[in-house]
Amino acid sequence: MYTAESLLRQIFLPLRRYPFFYGKSSMQQQTERMDFMSLLDPTVALCHVTDITPEMLRILGTDAILLDVDNTLAPPTSKTPYEGVQEWINSVKTAGIHIIICSNNYKKRIRPFADSVGLDCVAMSLKPFPFGFNRAKLKLRE
Repeated sequence: MYTAESLLRQIFLPLRRYPFFYGKSSMQQQTERMDFMSLLDPTVALCHVTDITPEMLRILGTDAILLDVDNTLAPPTSKTPYEGVQEWINSVKTAGIHIIICSNNYKKRIRPFADSVGLDCVAMSLKPFPFGFNRAKLKLRE
């Protein structure tokens, strides 16, 4: 059983400073960095996607997750997921948590893979820009 405290022990929040807020005070830089870049900071870092359990996602208050394909669900250019990934996807979906593949790769690469594992996808998402994330959010509302 996971508790919020045990999950917090696993939290990985790197403190990085990005020098692209020129001409602003350090407080303004820090505030804007927190607003924008904090969206890109991982909340939890684990070795494999299959290490994430539906219970962990519930404790974190997660309704949906966006996943990449290459090096997350499958080896690069592979049409076959890593071992255990299909079972993991099924268990997360059974728990009522939505999963969408969000990849910078082309639709001709992502769509067949997404279909084979039973997920919706957003190709050419242009991560880390918000375009693909917004398209995924719209798909979640459907």
